[in-house]
Amino acid sequence: MSYFLSITIPPNTPKSEPLVYDLVITPLVIDKVSITFPTGCVYLAGLRFTYRAFQIFPYNDNAWFIGNGNDISFLTEFRCDDPPFVLQIELFNEDEIYPHTPTILIDVTFINNREELRQQILNGYNSPRVV
Repeated sequence: MSYFLSITIPPNTPKSEPLVYDLVITPLVIDKVSITFPTGCVYLAGLRFTYRAFQIFPYNDNAWFIGNGNDISFLTEFRCDDPPFVLQIELFNEDEIYPHTPTILIDVTFINNREELRQQILNGYNSPRVV
């Protein structure tokens, strides 16, 4: 199964106050992550993933995936099986004029697919917010 996201980052969204997209999930294992930065980002836009308040991708602390017309893809076996069941994507855009919209594909294997648990978790929301 896969999650596919295109998230538009407004201009002047600094690393210190990133846009945060909350992806409500069920217990799962992240198998693969693919990110595409469109041409025109000129390395001014970036993103990273957090789970349970810890940065998980890129692995090194305080790092960001950045790009300009390129793809970033990697395999992993990261388990998301402890609440809260929210994978956060933090995004920044230091471009002063243009918004940028990276696309993200997350391939997963679900650990527990009981419908009642899924419904409880999905009573949350999947929407961007600024922290």
